[in-house]
Amino acid sequence: MIKLLTSGGFGDAAMSLAKIHARFSDKIDEIDLTHIRVRNDNLNPVIEKFYDSQEIKNKVITVHSWDWQKENRDEFDYFLGSGWSSINHDDESSWEINPFPPIKYTEVSGSSVLLNPSSGGVAEGSKNFSKNKVDEFIFRYPDTVIIGKGEGGYDNYPMSLYNKTDVNSLINLISSSEVVISPEGFTAYFAAMCGSKVYVKNENASAIYKRKHPKWDLNVINDLDEISL
Repeated sequence: MIKLLTSGGFGDAAMSLAKIHARFSDKIDEIDLTHIRVRNDNLNPVIEKFYDSQEIKNKVITVHSWDWQKENRDEFDYFLGSGWSSINHDDESSWEINPFPPIKYTEVSGSSVLLNPSSGGVAEGSKNFSKNKVDEFIFRYPDTVIIGKGEGGYDNYPMSLYNKTDVNSLINLISSSEVVISPEGFTAYFAAMCGSKVYVKNENASAIYKRKHPKWDLNVINDLDEISL
């Protein structure tokens, strides 16, 4: 068994998947991954289901502080990290990601353009597009499928799957898309790994540039009106 340790949120889980496939793609059935978090929210089971969908044995646990990582590091063979390169911000080095890891998904039709209006909040920014900008974008591109979860009032749009997807259906949608638009977070990083053209809002820019692989078609924008499809 290969015992791996990683940390962070949903976006970091996507990066960890790419780290795993850079070195252990032929040994997935030997992986035992522990993903630690310090936030108490509803993301732990979401992250678990993401790894499950990619057939990676895992457990996601909430710890008292990041000190847990240092205190328990010797119990694991490798620390993955969540940056794209071998250098991990404020942590030990590991290795460069596989920018386009093999993804297990079911192809779906009718989702060539996806728009995720909001992403998880952090101190660096609210990470969302305004509803007015979303309305304007949908008027220009009415076949856009809206994805994501929250209270933004996007549930009743004609092509809306907002608050209507689970982890597996989200993976299928993103993996089947050609263009994905999102604030910083899981949707943007995972879509880039799937080979989609990604437009990501520049909130929390430090995280974007830490994770953005140079082979991705990931484009940083200020707002939706900069996009022409």
